[in-house]
Amino acid sequence: LTERSTSFNEFYVFKSDWEKIGKIKAVFRGKKLDKKHITEIDPAYQDEFYSQSKYYEVIFPDDLQPGDTISFTFRKNYKNIAFLPLIQIPNVNALEEFDVTIKHPRQMTVDFEIFFPREEIPFLKKEVTDRKTRILFGPVEHFESVPFYAHNDIHGVILFRLSWDGQPINPGTALDFYNWYDSLAELEPVLPDSLVDGLGLCFDNSRDVDDTLAVINDFVRKSIRYIAEANHPHTWLPHGPLAVLAKRYGDCKDRASLVSALARRYGLEVNMALVTAMPWAGLEGIHPSMFNHVVCYHARDGEPVFFDPTATYYGFGDLPEELVEQRTLILDPQSPRMIDM
Repeated sequence: LTERSTSFNEFYVFKSDWEKIGKIKAVFRGKKLDKKHITEIDPAYQDEFYSQSKYYEVIFPDDLQPGDTISFTFRKNYKNIAFLPLIQIPNVNALEEFDVTIKHPRQMTVDFEIFFPREEIPFLKKEVTDRKTRILFGPVEHFESVPFYAHNDIHGVILFRLSWDGQPINPGTALDFYNWYDSLAELEPVLPDSLVDGLGLCFDNSRDVDDTLAVINDFVRKSIRYIAEANHPHTWLPHGPLAVLAKRYGDCKDRASLVSALARRYGLEVNMALVTAMPWAGLEGIHPSMFNHVVCYHARDGEPVFFDPTATYYGFGDLPEELVEQRTLILDPQSPRMIDM
């Protein structure tokens, strides 16, 4: 440890609903720390498409000294290859080396894309064989934080694209992501006409498509209470619109799915759209963790119209400020694509 790094004695291991974490071990001055230094924490769930369900806090003793050596290790197992994580190169003190090694079968090819928010970090080593792909960076000097800069904590982000005999196996493009998500969720939901007609939606003052969508948006926004069921697999898959209407509650993806089904009853195409209120990582490829919210998209004479049935104080056509101009994945079955909101 350097003098500056002795002020950091807390580290975190995040666990999502689709992964298992085990074998967390912390070592301080050559000795394994007991379990009281590792705490499991369940945070409050938020309105997220992709939700971290819990995390582990690893706390080293307060008396860290320059020259001390500390380490912690853990193992993660993923339920779905789509959630193979983005790897962040941390901007924490001086980084002697950062080593990422993927061992894989001969039939698998590993490609990667890297986003550098400041300046590109040269590879110390890049090794590709038929059974192993390895990239090694270092040494990397610490960058001082810049006020209000979104990427102060990282030097870079690595996105891996895996293929098996030339076919993609994790969803790195808009089309691949749509096909993967569509295999798990109903992205073109429908409701029985009789059920929709019995909801009492009033279109007496509707003069055009915008007015019709505004009525549907207001119905969902005002009559479906916001409650997120953060249990597998609904941290990332919506409930069906029938279930949402029966319960009269749901989260952002439940509401967007319901709007899509209601609009379809009236001959209008509304797609779910994945977006983030966080700073975009600057990658061309796609990963589920890039999104934390779901809104609605409609093409009006070829022009995009976005609206958010979860935003309590924003009517049709208005968006919360943090979503404006964010990168958005349109789950359009004819043409899934990324655009700026």
